[in-house]
Amino acid sequence: MYQKISDAYQSIDNRTKNIKNKKILILIAALLLTILFLTGYIGYRVQRQNRILKDNYYSKLIEDNYLNEKLTDFLQSQISTEEIKSHLKYLSSFAHLAATEGGKQSAEYVYQKWKKQGLENVQLIDYDVYLDYPDETKYNKIEIKDSDETNSKIYEIKERIFDEELNFTNITKPFLAYSPSGSVTSNKLFYVNHCDKQDFEFVLSKNITLNDSIVLCKYGWSFRANKVYNAEYYGAKAVLIFDDPSRSAPREAKDQIYPNGQFLPKDGNQRGTLNIKDGDPTTPLYPSNKYTYRLKEKDAELPKIISQVIGYGLAEELFSEISDEFSSPTSWKGDLNVSYSIGGSLKSEKKLTLSVFSQKRIEKIYNVIGVIKGSIEPDRYILVGNHRDAWTFGSVDPSSATSVLLEVSRSLSEMKKKFNWSPKRSIIFLSWDAEEYGLIGSTEWIEEFLNKLSANSVVYINCDNAIHGTFSYEAKASPQLHKLLFQITKNIKYNQNLSVFDRWKQNDPNEDGTEPRVNSNMGSGSDHANFLQRLGIPCIDQKFVRDKKETNFKNIVGSYPLYHTSYETYKLVEQYIDPDFFALTAIAKIISETSRVLSDSLILPFDIENYSVELNKQFEKFAYNFEKKLNNLNISLDNLKESIKNFEKNVIEFNKHLKNLDKSQYHLVRQFNDQMKNLEKSFLDVNYIKTGSMHTLYAPSPNNKYTGNSFPGIVRAIDKLDETANASGDEKEILIDNIRFNVAILINSIQSASHILKDPIDFTRF
Repeated sequence: MYQKISDAYQSIDNRTKNIKNKKILILIAALLLTILFLTGYIGYRVQRQNRILKDNYYSKLIEDNYLNEKLTDFLQSQISTEEIKSHLKYLSSFAHLAATEGGKQSAEYVYQKWKKQGLENVQLIDYDVYLDYPDETKYNKIEIKDSDETNSKIYEIKERIFDEELNFTNITKPFLAYSPSGSVTSNKLFYVNHCDKQDFEFVLSKNITLNDSIVLCKYGWSFRANKVYNAEYYGAKAVLIFDDPSRSAPREAKDQIYPNGQFLPKDGNQRGTLNIKDGDPTTPLYPSNKYTYRLKEKDAELPKIISQVIGYGLAEELFSEISDEFSSPTSWKGDLNVSYSIGGSLKSEKKLTLSVFSQKRIEKIYNVIGVIKGSIEPDRYILVGNHRDAWTFGSVDPSSATSVLLEVSRSLSEMKKKFNWSPKRSIIFLSWDAEEYGLIGSTEWIEEFLNKLSANSVVYINCDNAIHGTFSYEAKASPQLHKLLFQITKNIKYNQNLSVFDRWKQNDPNEDGTEPRVNSNMGSGSDHANFLQRLGIPCIDQKFVRDKKETNFKNIVGSYPLYHTSYETYKLVEQYIDPDFFALTAIAKIISETSRVLSDSLILPFDIENYSVELNKQFEKFAYNFEKKLNNLNISLDNLKESIKNFEKNVIEFNKHLKNLDKSQYHLVRQFNDQMKNLEKSFLDVNYIKTGSMHTLYAPSPNNKYTGNSFPGIVRAIDKLDETANASGDEKEILIDNIRFNVAILINSIQSASHILKDPIDFTRF
C-alpha cells in the first residue's frame, strides 16, 4: 500500500515537472519569437532608415542649386559694407611688403579671420624665395656733375610724406626690384618714349648710337620689365622710368593732386618688379622648397643693367640737362613743360651717375589657405584668390580685394551655419604672398601641387585691385565663363533702375552692343596667369572701373595714377575712389555668388558654345593680320580652318547630348562635367613650357606681359622671322619651318579639344 502511495506521489511530481517544463518551453518560445520579431522589426527600421539616408544622399547628389533664390538672397544680404571697411582700414594702416614684419602681420590677420569664420584646413604655407629690397639706410640717387667735377647736384629718390598720421618707418623706398645694384656714369642721356621696340628702332633710324648711354622713358603701353630688357638689348647701360603727368596728373586735374585728389604728386614713384618670368627667378618651374635646386644669381633670368623709377618732377629736371640734338615726334610729348628732346650728350659736358643700393636675399613668404569642403565632390576645387602683399600701404593694390575676399569667405561661412549648407564642390580661399615680385606666392604653390591641382581644379576666380572707380564692373574671363558672369550681374543691382550688367553693357559693350565686352585674352600681371597658362584652368579676373569717357583719365587705361606709390592709403579709397564703398560691396556680392553657383550647380555652368564662337573670332583677326603673309611663305591655314570647324561641330554634338542628359544618373553628370573641366587643358602644349605660357590660344605678349596674343606660338615665330630680315637663305628657311611647326601645334591642340568633347570611348580620327 505504501508503494502505491509512493508511486502516486511520484506520478503527481512528474506531472508537475512536465507542466513546469512546458511553461519554460512556452516562455522560451515566446522569448525567441519576441527576439525574432524585434530583430526583424529593427532590421526593417534600419533598412528603412538606410533607404531614407540613401534616398537623401542621392537627392543631395543630383540636387541642383544653380538657381536657388533662397541661398542667393541670403548670401547677398550677408555682404557687409562695414566689414569690408574694417578690413581695408586695418590692412592699409601699415606697409606690408612680402617677407617683412608687416607682410607676416597681414598673413596672420587673414589666418586668424579664416579660423574665426570656421573655414577648414586653415594653413600658413611658407616658401623660401629670392627677393630684393632697397637699402635700409640710404636712398637710390642721381648725381649730375660738371665736366671738371667741381660742382654737382644730388637727387635722392624719395617721396614727400603727406599723411603724417601713418607709420612711414617701414615704407619701401622707391626702387625697381631685381635691378642690379651699383653705379653707372654716362655723359649721354636719351629719351626713348615708352622704351618699346618701335621706339628704339625710331631712335636708331636717326643714326643715334645708344651704347654706354642712360635712357629715360615713360610708364605706359608695356610692362616695365619689357622696357628694361629692350634698353639692354639696344645697348643702354641704365634706365630711368617716370610716369608722365599726361597719364597720372593731367593739366586739367592740377587741383586734384594727392592729398587733394587721386592724381600723382611730382615726386610720386611707381615701384615694381623687373622679374619677366613668374615665380622665384632662381627656381624656375619648381617650388622653392628646401630640396629644390636653386640657380646662381648670375644664371637667373633677370636684367643685367641698372634701372630706377623717378618722379616726373625729377624727369623735368633731367630733360633740362639734355641737349636738343634730336627732336622727338609729337606723339612722344607729354604734359611736362619741356621739349621732350630725344637728347644726346648732356649740356656743358656734364656727367650723370645713377646709384642703386639694393639687397637681394632668400626670405620666407607665407600663403594662407582656407577651405569650405565639398559634400559630394570634395576633390573638385573652386579656387578663389587674391594677393596680400603690397609695395607700400596698398589700399587699392591689393587690400581692396583682400577685404572683399575676407567678406566673401565670411558670407559663405554664415550661409553654411544658417542652412547647414555645404557646396557640392570644395571652395578653396587663397591669399598669396610676393605677387608684386612676379606672382611668386601663387606660382610656387602651383609648382608644388601641380598634378593635384591640374587633376582637380575647376575654376580660378581672381581679384587683384578691386576698384579703379565706381562707374562699372569689368571682367576678363575664359570664354566658357562669360555667360555665367552675365547671368550673375543681371541679378545684382547697380542702382534702382539698373543692374550691374546694364551699367557694364553701357560702359563697355561688345561689337554688336548686345552684351558687355569680356576680354578672353587675359594676359598676365596677376595671379590668374599660371592657373590658365600652366594648369589649363578657366579663370576670371575682375574689378570696378571709371567711366571710359572721363577725360582726366584718358591716358591711363587699365591702371590708376597712384599705383604702387606710398599714397595708396585708406584715405585714397574712402575720400576719392569709392567713398560709399559701393563698388567694393558690389564686387563682393558678384564673387560670392559666382563661387556659390560654380560650387553648387549640378551641371557646371560652362558655355562651351561660346568657346567655339571666340575661337572663330580669334582666327578671323589672326587671318586678317597674317594669312596673306603666310601664303607668300607657302604656309597654308587650310588645316587650321578645318580643325576649327571640327571643334565647332563637336561642341554642337556635345551640347545636344548634354541637353538630353538624364541628370538622375550621377556618373553621367560627373562625366560631362569632367569633359567641360578638362577642355581648357587641351589647349596646353609642353613645347611652350620654357616660355612660362603653355596655352596655344591665348598667352601674354612677349612685348608686353600685361596684354595677350592670340595664337601666340605662331605670332612669336612670325616675329622671329621679321626680326631677322637679313638672315641667309638657310637661316630664313629654318625660321619659316618654325612657323609651320607652330601652326601644327595649334592644330593639334584644337583637335585634342574636340576629342575631349566626344564620347569617352570614341577614338575616331577626324
